[in-house]
Amino acid sequence: MIFNVRKDAVIRARSLITNEFRNYSIEDVGRIIAYFVDKLNSLTHQERIGVVGHNISLLSVCFMLALQKYNREFTMIYDNDMDFEFKKTFCSHLFIVGWIGTPHRSKVQALDREQFTLIDTAEVEQAALAYPEVDNLEFNFDDDRKTYIVYKDEMSLLYPNGKIEAGSISAAIKNYFNPDDVCILHRPFQHLGVATLSIYPALFSSRDIIICSNKDDWNSEYTRATNVHMSKEMILDDFPLPEKLRIITTGGYNFNSECVDFVTKKSTLEKIVDCYGTRLLPPPMAIRTLEKPNTHSMWTPFNWVHEYVTPTFDHTSSKLIFSTVDGDDIFNFAKCPETGKFVSLDIFRYVDEKSFDLLGSVTDFIRMSHVRYSISDFIQLFSQRTGISNLSVEFEIIDGLKNPIVLVDHDQLETAINAGKKYSVESKIKAR
Repeated sequence: MIFNVRKDAVIRARSLITNEFRNYSIEDVGRIIAYFVDKLNSLTHQERIGVVGHNISLLSVCFMLALQKYNREFTMIYDNDMDFEFKKTFCSHLFIVGWIGTPHRSKVQALDREQFTLIDTAEVEQAALAYPEVDNLEFNFDDDRKTYIVYKDEMSLLYPNGKIEAGSISAAIKNYFNPDDVCILHRPFQHLGVATLSIYPALFSSRDIIICSNKDDWNSEYTRATNVHMSKEMILDDFPLPEKLRIITTGGYNFNSECVDFVTKKSTLEKIVDCYGTRLLPPPMAIRTLEKPNTHSMWTPFNWVHEYVTPTFDHTSSKLIFSTVDGDDIFNFAKCPETGKFVSLDIFRYVDEKSFDLLGSVTDFIRMSHVRYSISDFIQLFSQRTGISNLSVEFEIIDGLKNPIVLVDHDQLETAINAGKKYSVESKIKAR
């Protein structure tokens, strides 16, 4: 499936050269992508490419599109700690993409440039904008290129081909993007599902796109937006919203009645589109649309919208079994040894062949740094990172689904909240 960036698109982002917001033309974007494709072509075929994502930026978006055009396998390394030497053990050359805050920039700049490339610098932006060639901004996602992931310090296959991503991008464009949208992007590539849910569809369908690397950028630019993708961290950090919005999209967390209250008190909304996906099946696989959102519409079922991946409801386990229009052989790496099937980690209530109510996960978890952790693993890792030893996790039931709460002693609350923001802990944090 081929996608194109619109020829009349305008992308607004903060320049690393001037540190001011500016509009980038389609020619600017084409030059930046062509520059990155050239840099990727300079690598030997024996070199294994690794990518670690930080805050979204224009250069990070252009690099990821160049990587798609380059059509070589790469490994996405999740987690937002700064141990780049460890991350480098999974690849030959590590690309660090996205805006990185001042406290960590000197550490990154001290890395060996023969093995590490920092994408987001003023020097890279200047060289890319002056590059003599302009990419045609056409991207084919139907290739058989594999994408790998480092997840909990182990490398495994993520996507066996480009058709899965293509189906998600296409479903997003068909179901919740509008050519006249003003799309504002804040959630980063730290999870590749964000790319198919919001980043790529915006670039391939809408004319006006605003990229905000941090909350300060958001605060200066958000008022024009009509299409917003809302992450759990943005809710926990009380991001402002425009007075009126055509649409908010969500995904990766329980968008419950508390979340509905949060957004509807800040903005008059036409609709909310809640997206379902998994680590191996990027959203949107299924969506539920809350028209004129209110807390009484939370049991709207998810409707399957992906045209390549197909679900079958297993009435015995209440799980979904996944295949594709080409069969399920491409999922051999993900099949359950006991059943020989690729099954969901979530359970559902059957509505019809293409519609399901999400009842929650088979196991309790907390998402940190865009990765699901068991409760015991989360407590151990969060304690190591913060020095907080006396912490626990409880769950509250909202709209029938379990939602975690991290509990700490009162004198450790500020430390825990700051660490929660740093490590993207998708949970309330309270004093016991």
